[in-house]
Formats: sequence, C-alpha cells, structure tokens
Amino acid sequence: MDSQEIVRQIAKAVEPLFTKEKNTLYEVHIIQQSYSGRINVFFEWHRMGRATVSRPITVLPDDYRHKLDVIARQLEDATQIKVTVS
Repeated sequence: MDSQEIVRQIAKAVEPLFTKEKNTLYEVHIIQQSYSGRINVFFEWHRMGRATVSRPITVLPDDYRHKLDVIARQLEDATQIKVTVS
C-alpha cells in the first residue's frame, strides 16, 4: 500500500466524523509506538467546555515510519484538518 492510498483510506474514515460544528477543534493524531512496532491513527475533536473525544481510525505497520511526514502533510492537504505526529 502506498502513501496516497493510506491518505485516501484515512480521509474516508475521518469524513463522517468531521462535522464542522461551531466552537469545535478537530485534529488527527499519528502516534508511533516504538515497542509494539505499530503506528496508530486517531481522530480527535474538542468542543469548548466539553471533554475531548478520540476515535481510533487505523493501525499501520512500522514499515511506514519513514513516510510519516509525507503522509501527515498529504493528509492535512486532503482533509484541511491539523495533523500531529508524535
């Protein structure tokens, strides 16, 4: 699977959750787990005055670790949502 296909898959999963409500912050988190060898992708939203809600989107194998910056940039361009890699 190439990075474009991964971006399309993540964008398709995020689309129904991204409702564009007022006073709500949206973000995609890409988390690298060094010991388990997996990369987790979460979609989070935070409405002012309420708790942050986080939904798992997908798990990628560790093979994509060197492409995370490219995937994050392409995902941010495709969805217009802030993407954080940690």
